[in-house]
Amino acid sequence: MGKPASDRTFDAVAAYGSEHWIAARFGRSHDWLKRERQRLEAEGFPPRDPLTGFTLKADVDAWLAKRRRVADPAGRQDFPDRIGGVNLAKL
Repeated sequence: MGKPASDRTFDAVAAYGSEHWIAARFGRSHDWLKRERQRLEAEGFPPRDPLTGFTLKADVDAWLAKRRRVADPAGRQDFPDRIGGVNLAKL
């Protein structure tokens, strides 16, 4: 597990991630990901983009977020619920 020296998908500006990036995001080895990728995709994990050969990082993070089983604590506010008198919770 780790960043290969030449893997630019680890850069913060990169929209797509390599298999090494995905494995690191999971906290697992690249070998584990190669073994488990087909099973993960059967569970809805995003496949590689056919044009780039990489996987969209936002899709990986969305898939991980969807698998959460515990909600954030009640009352947690990451952003205001109203801006300019508009109730954002109602949108």
